[in-house]
Amino acid sequence: MRAMVMTEAPDGISRRALSLQQRARPEPEGSFDVVVRVAAAGVCRSDLHILMGKLPTSVPHVLGHENSGLGHLAVQILRALCPARILAVDTRAEARDLALACGAHSVCAPSEISDAAGAQADAVVDFVGSDESASSALASLGFGGSYIAVGVGGTLSIPILELVANETRIEGVYVGTYPELVELTQLALRGDVRPVVVPYALSDADQALRDLAEGSIVGRAVLVP
Repeated sequence: MRAMVMTEAPDGISRRALSLQQRARPEPEGSFDVVVRVAAAGVCRSDLHILMGKLPTSVPHVLGHENSGLGHLAVQILRALCPARILAVDTRAEARDLALACGAHSVCAPSEISDAAGAQADAVVDFVGSDESASSALASLGFGGSYIAVGVGGTLSIPILELVANETRIEGVYVGTYPELVELTQLALRGDVRPVVVPYALSDADQALRDLAEGSIVGRAVLVP
């Protein structure tokens, strides 16, 4: 099995390049374990947090668990499952265009969110997870609204009085449940969810991470062995 391995302590994108290594084929350790053949691996924004030292890890470490470029998929899932009006927020015009193409009713830049959403949103799903995105999300919620964190890296801060008075709900989501996975798979098989994929060779993992850090990827970046 081939893997791109971080062999030195993280110090940002400028650290020593990842090392392409041969690893032993994993073997099941328990009665419920399975070995899955990987056709492609998603490039994860959490990897950037690891490289910047925001998430603790030890070395050697194989990066990747696929949590980036999810916004355009979320738009499609919402359109397929509920009648909610969807406002997509992104710093990049091309990402906002993709959100519209995927079914968002409207889009805006982060600086425009107060005018676009006011304080009326029933729910905000935060795929960025920065201090700024969390603050903007909370300010956009109406009474009884829900803030759902998916991206990680920042800090969430809200006065308890405000939390209680507005009956705000805060939830963190990591992987979801098995029934949700089945439902998502069915949506994909029906063609209701179609990911926009930007492929990279496994050996180009460093370039993919640089492109992700620079915000030049629109859709899901994946590494292909």
